[in-house]
Amino acid sequence: MTEKTLHKNKTVFGGTKDFWGLCFSLAGLLFFIAPFLFNITHLSKNPDWVQAFAYAAAARDSMLRFHQFPLWSNLFCGGYPLVANPYDFSLSLFFPVVLVAGEIAGVKLAILFLWLSGFFGMFYLTRNVLNYNLGGALFSSLVFALCSWWAAEARSGNFTKFYFCLLPIVLGFFIKTRDDRRFLAGSAVVLAALLFQAGFVYFVTLLLLFLYSFTELFRARPKFSDRTKYFQRFFAVTLFSLLLAAPRVLPAVELLQSSLSKPHDRIQKDYSDFCKIAEAVDLQKLFMNATIPPGRSSAPYHDYGHSLMFVGPIPFILFLLGSMLLFGKNRRHLFVLLFILLISMGCNGRVDIYKFLWKALFPFREIYKLDKYFVPLILFLGAIIAGSFFSVIRGKRRGVRCVVTGLLLFFSITPLAGARWMWEGIFDIPPPHLMTESDFFQTVFLGQEAGKQPDQRTNFYSLEQYYNVKRGIGTINAVIPVTFGENTVPKLFYRISRKAWRDRTHDLDVVYQLPEANPLYRGEAFLGEQTAGILKVVSMTPRKIEIKVHLKKRGDVLINQNFSPWWRANAGRLIPRQGLLCVAGVTEGEHHIVLKYQPATFYAGAGISLISLLILLNIKNIPLIRSSSARTSHVETNQGYPP
Repeated sequence: MTEKTLHKNKTVFGGTKDFWGLCFSLAGLLFFIAPFLFNITHLSKNPDWVQAFAYAAAARDSMLRFHQFPLWSNLFCGGYPLVANPYDFSLSLFFPVVLVAGEIAGVKLAILFLWLSGFFGMFYLTRNVLNYNLGGALFSSLVFALCSWWAAEARSGNFTKFYFCLLPIVLGFFIKTRDDRRFLAGSAVVLAALLFQAGFVYFVTLLLLFLYSFTELFRARPKFSDRTKYFQRFFAVTLFSLLLAAPRVLPAVELLQSSLSKPHDRIQKDYSDFCKIAEAVDLQKLFMNATIPPGRSSAPYHDYGHSLMFVGPIPFILFLLGSMLLFGKNRRHLFVLLFILLISMGCNGRVDIYKFLWKALFPFREIYKLDKYFVPLILFLGAIIAGSFFSVIRGKRRGVRCVVTGLLLFFSITPLAGARWMWEGIFDIPPPHLMTESDFFQTVFLGQEAGKQPDQRTNFYSLEQYYNVKRGIGTINAVIPVTFGENTVPKLFYRISRKAWRDRTHDLDVVYQLPEANPLYRGEAFLGEQTAGILKVVSMTPRKIEIKVHLKKRGDVLINQNFSPWWRANAGRLIPRQGLLCVAGVTEGEHHIVLKYQPATFYAGAGISLISLLILLNIKNIPLIRSSSARTSHVETNQGYPP
């Protein structure tokens, strides 16, 4: 078949057979994941899910209640740059869904969209980029989507790990950038989507693209410039993705520099300390999990670990056969898979490649759960290689080929469908009906011991933190990835006891004790010690605070929120005082003081992102990024191995 004929017959999901194959598969996939969407507005007892709902609710409340884009929130840590939170939803692709459907249903619909993107993206990669036949493309796509790893992560509350579903789209676009630079824009946009809400997934995905680019150096090409073309595209895609995500990147870098404590401080100084807590991949355990169905557990958030990659025995056998019989076509995938396996074993491997990454690149210092971030890459590459085996099924009789392909698909997918129960029962708490407090104030959750010592951000009170968000009040010791400030004074202390907290197979009976008033609380805005006058809070919204004061003499006005240099006031000078916002030097008389939060890092990032997007949209006219001499989209002549 000529290249021209291939182009004519292959569209994105072209052909009648492709269409009906996708339709039947989609129906089966929706049935498979349906338990996840039951009780779509219900909460989970898993603290990680509840935290995600709290972040989404804070961003949604800022937009719908106060009509302010959520750059700052007074609901966390006594005032927090929400746009810098790596788990914030305001800059994610799915924020419009959260706004329309609500934070709980919106997050679940986002997971559904990502999961289906994994299936369709894998079909696009294998069918249109790697030129698999229909059976092989459907097989790889279904194995990738139906693997139990996704359900295990859902039960564990790791919603950002579903961004790994975008791996096939990223790699498919990246392979096509070699000969058609228009795909560079698609690659950069998808990578930027990862960086907006799943930063660690972004860096692991970049590692995958780097390894694919590295393999190109060993291709038999006459010109060295041809062998480095993927590297050129890799650096271009990386640069543009960082520029597109600048509205998140710049505030996040600023937050990391000013935060009270960075994630995992204890493991940042010495690699030997990192090895003590690192959760590396155990190949024997991974093999057992891949071939033996997981045991059923009644716990809605049972932690199966991050190595639960059950794909069934037949896909594993087809992976081995594809690796041996089609080594020439799969050698690039096998080479990358070998490197990923070595990296994922970390300190336990014979060759500790991860040590180099840990020392050279800061983001990899924070990834101490190697199994959480590298098992999906192993699943992804394994599914690609296993699907290539279907090219071996040949013969003149089309009916025989169809029967053999259908039987392989049926007996491979049926065991995976048996793990449907893992999507059940994750969300079993009805949504709360809470009244919004008339006035905003701050609270602190105390530990279980006597005294006024705050709880040290265990996940103990995640559910109550979400309730606080819905009530419109702040949590100073909020459970959040990167802490900030905490200089504010709480109005109330809450002490919470939970029965059977450690035994996760039992319900968690939440018992609110009566709140304890704080005698040191002076209000959400108050006058300085040497200032005489009258003060009234007109409004206190996430990014705008209005206060009326009548001062008898020149003095200071303090606001019970963390200081940030990006607040602006229309009176006096804005300075930090005991870590709080202080409008200093307000003159005598009546004043209507207005404070607005205007972060230059976000606005600069937004400008950079817009300019970068305009450049990408006009990429075909940029002479610095040259396409191959072939003007048509690339078609694979060697199945599974780009030329």
